[in-house]
Amino acid sequence: MKLRIFAIAAVATLGINAYAATATGTINKAATSISDFYKKLEESPLSLSYINEIGANRDGKNDEKFVGVSMMHYATLGYKWGSNSLSFNARWDADYNKDEATNGEFTLANLNYKRSGLLTQDKHGVNASFVLRQRAYAPNKSFAESGAFYGYTRPGIALSRSLTDNLSLSGAFNIAVYNRPKATSISGQKTGSHYYYPYATLSYSINDKVGLRATAEYIYIERLANTTADLKSWDLTLDASFQATKKISISPSVGMNLYRENTPSAKTWSNGIKKLDGEQLSYAVSAYMSLF
Repeated sequence: MKLRIFAIAAVATLGINAYAATATGTINKAATSISDFYKKLEESPLSLSYINEIGANRDGKNDEKFVGVSMMHYATLGYKWGSNSLSFNARWDADYNKDEATNGEFTLANLNYKRSGLLTQDKHGVNASFVLRQRAYAPNKSFAESGAFYGYTRPGIALSRSLTDNLSLSGAFNIAVYNRPKATSISGQKTGSHYYYPYATLSYSINDKVGLRATAEYIYIERLANTTADLKSWDLTLDASFQATKKISISPSVGMNLYRENTPSAKTWSNGIKKLDGEQLSYAVSAYMSLF
């Protein structure tokens, strides 16, 4: 009797071990298949990335008081062939303010095309690319509902040059033409047809994981929606980049408005550089993740 029980137990143990080995082999095979598929994605012309940015929200009545945070989610799917690249990205924004309900909505989507190598630093002293963006705003956004515009078409030229092994300069000049449903807004004001947006960025790499950047931006918007004035603005953004892993980087930033003119006669230089706690400053932290 004992011998029979022992034999049954031995057979059961062998069966369990065989099943466990089969299950383990199946799991390992599945894991290998997933790993191989992901490796193929990384080696393919496709790319997928995600940016999450958190910024500080100020009180509308007291600009020196912070009342919450805003969060931006930005996903980009891209495809590259030769010197050409095509990408689609979409953005979702949400506000988390004290004593207010969470407000989140899809805000915009972009279809982008880039043609690299028009000029190269080796041959021409500078790298140049052609860029083209078609933007569509969500129809529930206030500036879209106003009848001003629902998006734009924005061609531009992007330039870059390495100054030293650690220092580089880049920038672009863009002209956007609005896609407008009508020539006047709901207030009856004539709306603008375009804006200009040049910018320049100076980048310094401390090492392969840490970098610093300073970006100067200028924007000129013809006839800002629901107003009779053009908008002219200079902004400066300072940020640092930390490569946390091969796929993830973290970037804290501070932005300041240096000059703003949005009436025909008002021209004021901001004190944002001198007053580091003034209403001109904005603060944010962004995380970039490359999925493949």
